[in-house]
Amino acid sequence: MSVCVNPIERNRTTQRSTAIALVGIVLLGTLLRVIHLGTRSLWIDEGSSAVVARLDLHQFIRLVTTVEANMVLYYALLRFWMSWGDSETFIRALSVLFAVATLPLVYMLGARLFNTRVGLIGALLLSINAFHIRYAQEARGYSLRSFSSLLRPCSSCVLSKNRSGETGYGTVWSASSQAIRTSSRYLSSQDIGFL
Repeated sequence: MSVCVNPIERNRTTQRSTAIALVGIVLLGTLLRVIHLGTRSLWIDEGSSAVVARLDLHQFIRLVTTVEANMVLYYALLRFWMSWGDSETFIRALSVLFAVATLPLVYMLGARLFNTRVGLIGALLLSINAFHIRYAQEARGYSLRSFSSLLRPCSSCVLSKNRSGETGYGTVWSASSQAIRTSSRYLSSQDIGFL
């Protein structure tokens, strides 16, 4: 005996299952990023981030406009963040927030460009990625950089989907080229000084 399932109900069940899976992936990613967050003391670069964030406003503006221009947004956010606490764990928690916020963006990009399964697999792989976990536990701008690098292609996918009604190669090209452009701009500004 076969049971007919209403397509609308099937779609709701699928959406509910996808949402539950994504929440589980984000919780797993959060857990992996907060475990041992405060066990190591700050290393020199993390300490310099904290020192920059603690400068008085005049010195802070002077430093980020003349010397430390690469991570201005991170330093400004860290400065605001540290107004609520300044323990090593709390300072690193800002990076954890951006790392965890990157997981749904990976899902969204994969789901928009391909399908929900690809989005979930991508988010799961990033949630357990050792490098992403490691750099999420540092008081540096690495997590903010990965978050902001995905934010632009995700917004391009959403806008393209809303305008045309379907995702096509134009969206793939737009997302890919923007990700490459963002990465190249960042790497070139970082690498020129080392060449």
